[in-house]
Amino acid sequence: MERYFIEEKTLEDYIKIENIAHEIKEYCEENSLNNIKILAFKIELAARKKDELGIKNNYEKIINSL
Repeated sequence: MERYFIEEKTLEDYIKIENIAHEIKEYCEENSLNNIKILAFKIELAARKKDELGIKNNYEKIINSL
């Protein structure tokens, strides 16, 4: 039972990451920040796939581009 709870919490975390990445992507579209928009989209897709490495790599690319 405890294991199921942990997996459910992880799924919620991925959903939150996906939603935040989507909001960042929309902001970037409004402000012509194409490079960050693409990386935010990649984070959004990685979150849907539950790809932690993809999330981390694209997050680091965003941080390095700022």
